[in-house]
Amino acid sequence: MHEGERRVLTGLGLTVILGYPLFFYAHKFQVPWLGGGNDFRSYHVMALDPLDFGAVRAPFAMRQLTAAIAHVILKSGFVFSNDIAFDHFTVFEGVSYRADVFFSLLLANFLGLVAAGGFVYATVARDCAGRTDGWALDGVSLPGASAVGLLLLSGPLMFHVIAPLTEGWSWFLVAAGVYFYRADGRSAYAALLVLPVAVFQRELVLPIFATLAGAELLSRRRDLAPPLALPRRRFLTALLAASVAAMAAYFVLRGSVLPVLRTDLQQISPTRWPGILTTRIANPAVMAKFARVLVKMNLMLLWGGVALLSLRRGLAGWDRHFLGVIVALAVMIALVSIMVGADAAADRYLGLLTPLFIVSLFDLLAGKGQSVSIRSETNPM
Repeated sequence: MHEGERRVLTGLGLTVILGYPLFFYAHKFQVPWLGGGNDFRSYHVMALDPLDFGAVRAPFAMRQLTAAIAHVILKSGFVFSNDIAFDHFTVFEGVSYRADVFFSLLLANFLGLVAAGGFVYATVARDCAGRTDGWALDGVSLPGASAVGLLLLSGPLMFHVIAPLTEGWSWFLVAAGVYFYRADGRSAYAALLVLPVAVFQRELVLPIFATLAGAELLSRRRDLAPPLALPRRRFLTALLAASVAAMAAYFVLRGSVLPVLRTDLQQISPTRWPGILTTRIANPAVMAKFARVLVKMNLMLLWGGVALLSLRRGLAGWDRHFLGVIVALAVMIALVSIMVGADAAADRYLGLLTPLFIVSLFDLLAGKGQSVSIRSETNPM
């Protein structure tokens, strides 16, 4: 078995073992209406009839991957029979909701989380190899296992990931994309596969990779100038172009092509963004809600503290710039959450960066920055 495959499978196994109690707890006690999970109303409809883009309003109608997986689980008839709190809250605002659909969405998201854990483990284990050779137990990377533990301890996880929403597979797309983005050689191009899937899962994944690619091209332009660096430069150019193209495709599909209910059009109207954002930022109530949810971003705060210490000790070049890129991504996503009226759930949006926070955190703890090679001959997957 290829070393990269073994690492991913090890991460999958660890995430299942360590994360199953969280899944059991969420299924047993979670009630969407009591935890601000009203989006479940839309995903309930989508899980019953995926690919019906006119069934619910945008942007929910575009998030089809999780709904399709939940639909397959539902059709399989697999349901964990248990006395759960949701059974006592199946009617909300006069509409009845099914416990088996609730379970299918929970399980679909848990599977996405497991997949994300596999790639987070594999990324950290690969990138820390050689620097932490003694930190392994029977082939299991202790930094990788610790990364999985941090993933499962992240603040937004119990609120938005192990929930009847869509974040599990969104986190997977970021984790898998980061894994391949940081690979050497042709294997890095697998990151491009994330982009078309993100169009029908979580549109915010697209600017994340556009920013990573564009920032590296700009910040490392001298490093990427020699002929030896040409393969890396070509990959980054392809990733940037594909990310921008996927974002354009999302806007066109949602705004003109697919029969999506024409609501929330301001979200795909760039000319209206500055005015909406300015108005909402000027509203003290909005900013108070936003500030309250930031305390749930425990990994972001931990990463920020370690990053500041690393900067004081000295980071230069792309290693230093990479930290700035992550900060820029966090600010961008925070502004998006405020603009679309999700200020009370900003941690759900910022949570998309959790795999990136974890990978960067272990880079810093291992005594290095974001060390993507510019060689083309190797492929350390």
